[in-house]
Amino acid sequence: MYLGLSLLLCGVLSSSCAQRETPPAPKSLLETLPEIIANVNGEVITRQQVIERFQQAQNMMGHQEHAAQAAQAENKPDAAGATAAAHQAHQMAQNQPSSSPLDPIEERTLLRHIINSTALERLKLQEAQRLGLSVTMPAIDEQVRLMEQHSEQQMGGREGFERELRRGHTTLTEWRTELRQQLLIQQLEASRRKILPVGDEEINLYWEKNRKKLSSFWHTDKLDQARDRVRELIQQERWVTARADWELALVKGAKIWVDRDIRQLFVTVPVDHTH
Repeated sequence: MYLGLSLLLCGVLSSSCAQRETPPAPKSLLETLPEIIANVNGEVITRQQVIERFQQAQNMMGHQEHAAQAAQAENKPDAAGATAAAHQAHQMAQNQPSSSPLDPIEERTLLRHIINSTALERLKLQEAQRLGLSVTMPAIDEQVRLMEQHSEQQMGGREGFERELRRGHTTLTEWRTELRQQLLIQQLEASRRKILPVGDEEINLYWEKNRKKLSSFWHTDKLDQARDRVRELIQQERWVTARADWELALVKGAKIWVDRDIRQLFVTVPVDHTH
């Protein structure tokens, strides 16, 4: 993690560094990760899990970059531009790597985000389990079926869908598990959002301020018929701040240990410094 600083010092002290043998190529930060990254309330986050998510995120970044390039090509006014865009999109899908290599700062930033988001996700799943929340299997299977159907249509059938999963460094089983977890977290967050207090006076003021737009959208000019939906709108607007506060409370109430070698990456949680 200190290779960047070492190289910088070597550049400043070029005369002395020039007299030394050429050092070996620096290792990627991913290659230096310990086997156990962190422990969240007794549940470990492993090196392999972090690397898989890192690769998935990098692959998504690459797809976004390629899509932007294809869209830019499609904006060309001539027919040649459209033909080039179609060829470019095909080449991206078939031959391009998942993304351009990240520089050390980008790599460190992405890795820090993945470690923190993975820990927070574990805390939410643990909270959902503590509260006894669950998502029924038929509901999950229906969501999976719809998403698979949509993905297969976009990617040329089941084979194309599974090929894209492999490019994204995941399997169909892992994808299903991830989807189930995300649905459970959505249910947990929805339950938190719905208990945000909203008074009658707030509802009345919000309705009066937005009456014209809401009455047109909902096809009613009677507040009594729209009261619950107005309450939900207010709760949604408040949820951004309320969610951040709730997540911070989850973190503060957790016991989180992080390997000392990567502690600098894990800056948003109170870590156990005794290990």
